Amino acid sequence: MFGGTLAVLGPAAKKKALNGAIYTENLPVKVADGDIKAEIVAQIAAKSSIAPRDVAQSLSGEGEDWRKYLPRIRKQATDLHSEGMVAFVRKKKIVSPDGLKGVYRLAKPQEED
Repeated sequence: MFGGTLAVLGPAAKKKALNGAIYTENLPVKVADGDIKAEIVAQIAAKSSIAPRDVAQSLSGEGEDWRKYLPRIRKQATDLHSEGMVAFVRKKKIVSPDGLKGVYRLAKPQEED
């Protein structure tokens, strides 16, 4: 839509573009979805729970804005949740990712007895 760059936009249009889906849809894909899933699983194996920002920071390059990875991390975490590999945690309770808003963490799914 914007030719892959926000540099040609005026300040008002740039702000609007950065606040919506336009920002996330026009990002260059440097990290494959499989790599995101692998990083989520690896970090959860090492800790009891992780913040999505931990994954984003490990995937981003030096000086790169890690926040741009958050929508893709959430999507891949949701896929892992549907496969039973990840649990979404909010306020120390396991919740469904459907309609989840606000701060959340990712954790190992609880074992059923």
